[in-house]
Amino acid sequence: MKERFVLASGNSLLQPVELRSFWEVAADDSYDVHKSPGNSQDTQLAIFTISGQGLVELNSGRKFNLYAGSLFLFHENDVCHYCCVGKEWNFHWFSFKTYDLAGMTFEQEKNVKLSRVEQDAAEEILKLLHRDNPFYRRAASALFAGLLNRWLADSENLSRAKYAAEIESIIDLLHQHQDGRWTVEKMAARINMSARNFRRTFIEITGMPPKKYYDNIRLETAYNLLPLKIYSISQIAEMLGFSSQFHLSRMFKHKYGVSPGKLQG
Repeated sequence: MKERFVLASGNSLLQPVELRSFWEVAADDSYDVHKSPGNSQDTQLAIFTISGQGLVELNSGRKFNLYAGSLFLFHENDVCHYCCVGKEWNFHWFSFKTYDLAGMTFEQEKNVKLSRVEQDAAEEILKLLHRDNPFYRRAASALFAGLLNRWLADSENLSRAKYAAEIESIIDLLHQHQDGRWTVEKMAARINMSARNFRRTFIEITGMPPKKYYDNIRLETAYNLLPLKIYSISQIAEMLGFSSQFHLSRMFKHKYGVSPGKLQG
């Protein structure tokens, strides 16, 4: 028997996003657009540059150079002019509406790595919006919402301290392998750091020691598994690499204030 599972940690609710238009543009040096003010006070723009360079000018007079791998968010009514700079500007232009602007900073460059995931999502959005069916349009909005959140998360990660990418890779492994195999020494060796330097860097980026972080991942998984009553407490303890049921129970009660048995009824 083989089983794989991932449990969301923290709030993963996706707030409604209405995608109003999507443009995939391959512009040359003749591309120069002057935009008239519209009635789109509540509409935002996400402009992601794939290659080349573009320029966006706002009504305030501020100008922004858009380079390959950059994501910019604007309020649509603020934009009055945009054009290609140089020989080409290949970009995706999304016009959207959302009432949840938390975590979105406007008129500020965000660095994003373009991957196959983003390219496939953009292609699918284009296809869905061509179809005359409200469910397809909702699916396109949902895809864009996922894409935007991924961009914002990637941008936040890229702006972190040195070694952030390496620490992020270790955190991914800790989530994938919750059987207790990862000691601090093994984590450090994985990214060619000394255990002392790794522990200090991990705390700088995450705010807690690596062992505590790993313990919290496993305890949160136990917390979510126990009410399902699929596994016994001893099976969960073994699955998550605790030395015994007692060891799990002691750490669980220290973190949550109740014993594992209370959650299983």
